[in-house]
Amino acid sequence: MLKISRIIFCVAFIFIVAKARQVWDGSQIHSGTGTPDIELGSEGDYYSNKDEYELYGPKTENGWDTPISLKGTANVLYSSWIDINWNHTDDPTYKAMNIVEERITDDFLDTGVIKVYLLSENNNSNGDVRIVYPIPNFINNAVLRYRVVNQTDNYDFKGFIFEYESTDGNNLSDLADIHSRRWAA
Repeated sequence: MLKISRIIFCVAFIFIVAKARQVWDGSQIHSGTGTPDIELGSEGDYYSNKDEYELYGPKTENGWDTPISLKGTANVLYSSWIDINWNHTDDPTYKAMNIVEERITDDFLDTGVIKVYLLSENNNSNGDVRIVYPIPNFINNAVLRYRVVNQTDNYDFKGFIFEYESTDGNNLSDLADIHSRRWAA
């Protein structure tokens, strides 16, 4: 959590500083711990409270205003790689599997981001080849996609439906060496 907060802090700090440079040419960025002393800096300057991840500024003729917090949350839900099991539908041109994930809530769906990836592992003359594909994606004249399910009247589970569907009507190729992974942030 600390590393993520620092990354968010750095990105937000750089963005805010870049904007400040446009407005206050010649301003400086001060840093320290705790609240900045009223005597520190000049109008247009900024102050970073490294202990609390707060940014003050720009300083005005009245001094330092209330800081903005640069802390963020990165609530990450993830899974290990999951072997493909067409437990929902296994037809020649359409395949689907249910992946149960009880941590999917309405609140998470309203505020979170879901990322799904597919790991392809193949052996060839050059050795093992591992490729990670973001989903949705097109592979071998087929679309790979997913749907999020949050226990509605139509579904009796929370999670994902991972789908593999032919785009040209031909039978789907074998995905025996492909595994699915989902990652949510």
